[in-house]
Amino acid sequence: MIDLYIQSFLDRNKKGNLILFWEIVNFKNIFMLKMNLLLGNGFNRKIGINFDFEKIYNQANLSDEFRKIFDRFKTYDFEKAMEICDIASFVLENFGSNSLIIQEQKNVLKNEFIKSIVSANPEHLEFLQKCDVMNIINFLSSFGNIFTLNYDLILYWIMNYQYKGNGYDTFLRNSFSDGFLSNQFICFNYGAQEEFRKFFYLHGALHIFQDECNSVVKLCHNGYPIQQQIIDNLKNNKYPLCVTGGTSDDKVK
Repeated sequence: MIDLYIQSFLDRNKKGNLILFWEIVNFKNIFMLKMNLLLGNGFNRKIGINFDFEKIYNQANLSDEFRKIFDRFKTYDFEKAMEICDIASFVLENFGSNSLIIQEQKNVLKNEFIKSIVSANPEHLEFLQKCDVMNIINFLSSFGNIFTLNYDLILYWIMNYQYKGNGYDTFLRNSFSDGFLSNQFICFNYGAQEEFRKFFYLHGALHIFQDECNSVVKLCHNGYPIQQQIIDNLKNNKYPLCVTGGTSDDKVK
């Protein structure tokens, strides 16, 4: 029976007919399936936040040399520019030349990319109405594990959003865990809280750092706004864990 449902979805998709979300949810409920979710920039765009490369490019404090690279290859894609740096580095090394300056400049580009994302990030969720946040929470709660490719704080804020009404508080974090546990520090522990569904930040995130002991830690509010903590860390040359390699192999590394 389940194979027939899946085949019908595939057939409709081949014909260009869009499968609606409620149909997927009904399919999940009928067969008691667990569905996972992968989020990308489309999630942010849907709720009114734009982190596309052109916007980030326009906000970035790039040198003329980097602007020329973006113009030459007709792109706003920072990851493509980093891949170009890797190719240039390989070519120099292949002919016996020093490629150190290329790698140094690639790091400069990566750091400017992160700074621009922080700058483009709204400071809080107040731009959304309470009903919108609850709709997002209900949507996310329809899934099992949630995987995100985004670096920004939107998912973090939604996870910690508190809605008081009808005599109860709603926290998405009551049913989800991002793997960070608070002991003395909020450190990552993948094996913890197995009973929870999980958030996975596949490319890292602005609020996740590596400390002096190489532990992966998460910033928390504690009366000190997350956005400001990130900005202060950047001023002290402490950059978040964000995977920005040009190719899929680079991201794995």
